[in-house]
Amino acid sequence: MNIKTVLKNSKIVTRLYSVLDLVKDKINYKFYSETLIWCFKFLPLKKNKIVFDNFLGKGYGGKPKIIAEEIIRRNLNCDLVWLVNKQQDMPSKIRQVKYGSREATKQLATAKMWVFNCRNVEHPKKRKNQVYLQTWHGDVGLKKVEAEVEQFLSPQYVNAAKNDGLICDLFTVTSEYQKQRVIKSFWYKGEIIKTEFQGIPSYAEKKYAKENVCCYFDLPIKANFILYVPTFRNDYRYNYFSIDFNKSILAARQKYGGSWYIIVRLHPNVSEMQNAIEYNERILNGTQYGDIMDLIYSAEFVISDYSNLLFKAMRYEIKSLIYAPDYINYIQKERALTMNIKSLPAPFSENSEQLCSQISEFDDNLYLEKCRELNKEFGYVGTKKDVDNIIKWITDNLFPTNS
Repeated sequence: MNIKTVLKNSKIVTRLYSVLDLVKDKINYKFYSETLIWCFKFLPLKKNKIVFDNFLGKGYGGKPKIIAEEIIRRNLNCDLVWLVNKQQDMPSKIRQVKYGSREATKQLATAKMWVFNCRNVEHPKKRKNQVYLQTWHGDVGLKKVEAEVEQFLSPQYVNAAKNDGLICDLFTVTSEYQKQRVIKSFWYKGEIIKTEFQGIPSYAEKKYAKENVCCYFDLPIKANFILYVPTFRNDYRYNYFSIDFNKSILAARQKYGGSWYIIVRLHPNVSEMQNAIEYNERILNGTQYGDIMDLIYSAEFVISDYSNLLFKAMRYEIKSLIYAPDYINYIQKERALTMNIKSLPAPFSENSEQLCSQISEFDDNLYLEKCRELNKEFGYVGTKKDVDNIIKWITDNLFPTNS
């Protein structure tokens, strides 16, 4: 009996990693982790199993969520596993596994397919016959990324990103603009599919999202939300919190009437900084909310700086504003931008006074006209959700007709 046959016996593998658990504190952790991965790679792949990861365990959301729910809606015979940092509210047909755990390593090592929306920098090496779908979390983006800013990225990340591009089997994009950026900057030479994951939200979809958000914050459905979603800085500073939330709320109330609240949603890379903000009954912590699209659909205004979420708001014709107090420093010392930030439909401001003025003077009709012009330039796939091509690719790989 050879070693492969022996190790394919899951009981023996279980005994092996149990022994490793007993000694992991006494040996190099990297050695422990790599040995664990080596053990699991001899287990057989489960041909209908898909492991999903939304931004390194950050919750149930993004394009992976849309794919998972479409698989469930179509009643496909798939074993769905979601990696989470903590338990989430999601369909019962999805098994939740702790991100970074031994069990997560086992699930990744034995799944036929991976569906991620960020780089595979912390997962085990891809095995022969495994399939990897990358649904990158950004669509149209303002800041330069990946190879465009290689000199500003750590060598460790660059190496991981290049390897990720090599092992990926399919990359999804939502526009011609994004496709060209992937070809140019993502160290990826494989197949690219254009897919419309969300489309322009209907009134019913917006209403459902807002009901979820209001329930989460225990607020009436008539509440009006400003969503503040700044991106991260490489040095993890947070001086962009200098926004005067109270004055912004007041400006919106004076302009449009009604009750207004600001939801602050930090980038996953700096989510631990959420406690640097003083929250109250009007300033709400949305960093841990599961699906960011609920927050965007619910917002009357989206305020950001260099995040691609600005373009989601402009595409969905949701009012947006740019608040970038460190604009000069950012483009000189951190990242250059792909386009002129001051020419976008979203009005630009560098301090709280300007921001409040932009809210007070916001021209809804002009904004809408500029958004529609810009969206045509980007070449989006469509206006209605259509993931048929992705589902076909998944079923072709999981259930090939010649098997």
